[in-house]
Amino acid sequence: MMLGKMRTLLFGSLRRQLIIGVTVFQAVFLSLFIWHLTSRQADMLLDQQVGHAKALAQSVATASAGWVVARDVSGLQEIIQAQERYPELLFAMLLDRRGAVLAHTDAQYRGKFVTDLPTRLELTLFSQSPTLVDVISPVMLAGQHVGWVRIGVGQKGASAQLAKATRDGIFYALAAILVGALLAGLMAIRLTRRLAAIQAVADSVQAGESERRVVLEGTDEAAHLARQFNFMLDTLAQRQGEALIARDALHESEARFQRAMRGANDGLWDWDMRTDQVFYSQRWKAMLGYHEDELDPDLSTWQRLVHPEDGLQTMAMIQDYVAGKRDNFEIEFRMLHKDGHWVHILARGYLERDDAGKPLRLAGTHVDISERKSQEALLLQDREQQTVLREMLEVVVKGGSLEETLEHCLCRLLAVSWLLLKPKGGILLLEGDRQTLRMAASHDLSPEIMSLCARVPLGLCHCGVAAASGEMQFSSCVDDLHAISYPGMTQHGHYNLPLISEGEVLGVMVLYLPQGFERDGMKEQFLLSIADILAGFIRRKQAEAALQRLNEQLEERVQLRTVELLGAKMEAERANQAKSEFLSRMSHELRTPLNAILGFGQLLELEIRDGETADNVQEILHAGRHLLALINEVLDLARIESGRLTLSLESVSLAAVVQECLSLAQPLADARGIRLIRVDCCAGGVCADRTRFKQVLLNLLSNAIKYNREKGTVDIACVVGGDSIQIRVSDTGAGLSLAQQARLFVAFERLDADKGAVEGAGIGLALSKRLVELMGGEIGVESTPGQGSTFWVRLPATEEQAGAAPESHAPEVGTQARADGRKRWDVLCIEDNPANLRLIERILAQRPDIRLLSACAPGLGLELARAHRPALILLDINLPDMDGYDVMKSLRENATTRDIPVVAVSANAMPQDLARGKAAGFTDYLTKPLEVDRLLRLVDDAIRKVMPTVVVGSTGSDFTEGH
Repeated sequence: MMLGKMRTLLFGSLRRQLIIGVTVFQAVFLSLFIWHLTSRQADMLLDQQVGHAKALAQSVATASAGWVVARDVSGLQEIIQAQERYPELLFAMLLDRRGAVLAHTDAQYRGKFVTDLPTRLELTLFSQSPTLVDVISPVMLAGQHVGWVRIGVGQKGASAQLAKATRDGIFYALAAILVGALLAGLMAIRLTRRLAAIQAVADSVQAGESERRVVLEGTDEAAHLARQFNFMLDTLAQRQGEALIARDALHESEARFQRAMRGANDGLWDWDMRTDQVFYSQRWKAMLGYHEDELDPDLSTWQRLVHPEDGLQTMAMIQDYVAGKRDNFEIEFRMLHKDGHWVHILARGYLERDDAGKPLRLAGTHVDISERKSQEALLLQDREQQTVLREMLEVVVKGGSLEETLEHCLCRLLAVSWLLLKPKGGILLLEGDRQTLRMAASHDLSPEIMSLCARVPLGLCHCGVAAASGEMQFSSCVDDLHAISYPGMTQHGHYNLPLISEGEVLGVMVLYLPQGFERDGMKEQFLLSIADILAGFIRRKQAEAALQRLNEQLEERVQLRTVELLGAKMEAERANQAKSEFLSRMSHELRTPLNAILGFGQLLELEIRDGETADNVQEILHAGRHLLALINEVLDLARIESGRLTLSLESVSLAAVVQECLSLAQPLADARGIRLIRVDCCAGGVCADRTRFKQVLLNLLSNAIKYNREKGTVDIACVVGGDSIQIRVSDTGAGLSLAQQARLFVAFERLDADKGAVEGAGIGLALSKRLVELMGGEIGVESTPGQGSTFWVRLPATEEQAGAAPESHAPEVGTQARADGRKRWDVLCIEDNPANLRLIERILAQRPDIRLLSACAPGLGLELARAHRPALILLDINLPDMDGYDVMKSLRENATTRDIPVVAVSANAMPQDLARGKAAGFTDYLTKPLEVDRLLRLVDDAIRKVMPTVVVGSTGSDFTEGH
């Protein structure tokens, strides 16, 4: 209190501060000045005394050198006593080299020793103080050291002079201080009078008069200070307004930050790395279950609560971040909650450094991510379980033996992470008696358990109860229901899951658990899915075993049935063979008489050109050819149904085939006054068998003409659509109803045509439909009763082949006779049927340069061939005693007849007959009934080979025509 009052009294005003300050400054300055002068004077006096002492010591050393050598003690004593006249002398002594006192101003010291002698032989200031100057000098004689002189001089006189000078300095200093204080007071009064005005304004501003300003005139410092003070007040007023605005903004920002932090539910922390003090926010503490005052604000709190497995790793990551090895601070770790469980924390922070780069503070947030970690753990668990389910499905689908597959699935299941703590288990299956469980698969079970659980009665122990009840059994320890045990068995829990399929218990899966395992619904659902998969697999394997047994039982029955079916198959093959033989015989038997009918008819046609007889011949030929067409259609249909008809698909020119068919149908159309109209050029080509395609098209044109009205029209058009071409044949006939259209393509179905005069067997359209389908196409009809019908054929389109031309069926045959005109060529005909033989004779009579040799028996024919070596041999196939193939073999084996061309002439027109004839080496194969023009062309070809001057056209071969 007293000290405070004294301070106020002395320094309460600037005026007093100036006066006291100047006075103190002068006092201090003058005191230092006087002290400095006194010190310099004291040093000068001391140096003066040292100089006197050194001079005295050197003088004594010089005077006493000889006496010391002589060790004249009395003489040395006199020298020392002679020095006592020096007023400030305190002592003087002479020593020998070893330090023994030879003479001393005080006689009682003689004979004693001085030990503290200098090491160097030179004048030495031994000691110096305000009261004593002690000097020692060596005594030298002729350059030899013989002793020492030591002199001690006092400072009384110098001290008196120094005291007087000090008193004078203090007096003058006090006088100067008084004068300075007076001058300081005058200066303070003048200076503080102007400062008082500034002070008064400052007091007013402090009192709230913020608008008041200092008014001082002049250019001195006070006036300048007043102006700066006024500017400062103006600036403060402006900044105060800005500060109020900034304060409001800061308060609003802080409020938003607090709301955001409460919304984000994050905890704050701020670690002072210099002191290890840490600020923990209220939310940070609540996150771990603590109240505000329950945790110490230092680093040890965090170190105590962090998980032991995470602490070292987290600190290492913090050190890496502080050292600059990590770009950001984001770390996950676990911390202990107050109630004992672990909380997963995500920490983010920012490091603050000083100007030198040294770390100062590390601050950031804590986020509770326990829920996210829990979800991640559940997701990982779900992924692991889904993987196990997928792998087990793959294993059971792939199949294998029952025990091996169950063992594999059990091992894979026990590799699941939450079962690895106790990876033991087994699968027991119900026996056939449905009263006993047997161990089918196991993993890591002890020998005792394997022995005790090899057979478990239904209802015994947890597994037996699960099988009996069909419900899952769980135990977290070895309880009373655990009936199967042995000495030394460790504590454990169980999952016992019944394996149920279609409501029937097939077995039980037993899984060991650590003692105290807590039930989990998701895990149990996973185990139930595993149980369903295994139950399905067991059911499938049991079904396969039952099926195997059934197969074994059925195998004998199948063998018996196979014998029966083989017999039926052989019977069917015999029936099919009989059918083929019947068709072949019928074809031969029908063609043989037709050969005579058509053959002689053609000869009559050539001989009779007009009159009623010519019309009769035409009727005979028409009827015979119609009968031949019916026979061919029946055979074609039979070949298709038996799968023996082969086609040669190629690119066929539409324009050529259409034009050829129109030319062939024109006489029939002219007979009924029907116009044939070709709508377009039908450019392009189709993929088809040319002969069969022409057969189909001719059949459609023939039907359109036959079933048309008199003086009607038939149109043929081609329509391109995508990758196919449609050929449309339209007529102006009576049309067809829907019921008739449905029966149109059925074999032997003539609709109502049998009521009219139109001839036919109802085979043509059925045959056309099958031929078009074999060529990869479609056939159909569009018809309206009373308006006519349009039949269409759609075939795959192709690029048209260059140079395609219609097949020539009736080429002109020209010959050039030999120069002498007398040469005739032999043609041998081996035929057992007289009518056929006469027909060939009549046909070849058309050629005067040909002589026909006839043989009705194979043997005679061979003799004539060897004897005459004819240009051509016409050979029937069905001969008595020896068929045509044996005759052909005999001809080829004989060197004389080997090169004679041989043409088969037969009523056997089946495809296999043609193929057999080609393989036997026949030049061509003519089917009965014969075509006169074709037979003549074959003969002309044979003559041309022997006589090159004969020019003939190309021939058609039954090997390619198929008839």
